[in-house]
Amino acid sequence: MTKFLLSAFFAFVLAAGLTSCDSTTDPTTSEPTVLKFSAKKNGIFKYDSYIVDTSDAAGNNPDRLIPESKVVVTESVTDTGVTYDGRSNCTIVSSGGDSIIYSQDANGDLYRYNFGFDYLNSFPLLVLYVGHEINVKWVLVAKLTDQVGQTWVAAKDSVFLASNGTYVYLQSNATQKADTTIEVMGAGVRCKHVQHVVTATATLSTSPLVQANGKDVVDTYISAELGSTVWDYFRSATVSGAINAKAQGLWKIMTSHP
Repeated sequence: MTKFLLSAFFAFVLAAGLTSCDSTTDPTTSEPTVLKFSAKKNGIFKYDSYIVDTSDAAGNNPDRLIPESKVVVTESVTDTGVTYDGRSNCTIVSSGGDSIIYSQDANGDLYRYNFGFDYLNSFPLLVLYVGHEINVKWVLVAKLTDQVGQTWVAAKDSVFLASNGTYVYLQSNATQKADTTIEVMGAGVRCKHVQHVVTATATLSTSPLVQANGKDVVDTYISAELGSTVWDYFRSATVSGAINAKAQGLWKIMTSHP
């Protein structure tokens, strides 16, 4: 059971590549251009969502979308400019009873609540094993400036597993990629592309030392103009070390917007 739970634990995965173009800066200043995340209250967004397969018949890991897993996801902007868990200027999006929450600083830094780690809570046995839902709170999901190549630690936390008296250490390292244009409703939507490398390390035993190491590459594409994430891609995750396993991911792309 422990092996199953740990393999599920490392199953957080997110977004892929499209047509890229070079970022630009404001020619009148040396400072990067700051994009304002402008969501409209009551705005409705729709997405196609698929489960990402972990392997093909030969045991490879191609991140194949499972066609029969397709569902249509509807998200609505329920509030803007509010305060949530210590941060102001928040945008709250409702999605099937869950909430996606953003907050932007004046310098363009965009936070998303529990981003990348909220996916873990879709595994009921994992939540039961940990004893509560995993919540690292605010994650610096993107820097809405035109500085390609920036890197930062988006989140760092640990979860104590009372069941065996040890910790799982969580970290998300982000890199700002070149802007990408994604076609939605026949028109190109320019997005900020950020790649997160999410890692988790658990020590299963200290004598002898036994560890499980999980790693996943997560891409997200965000439109400041629409005030929404256009594409999230949680890729199939892998676990190495004491446990060698794969887990399914999730792929979600916008199909319509206000």
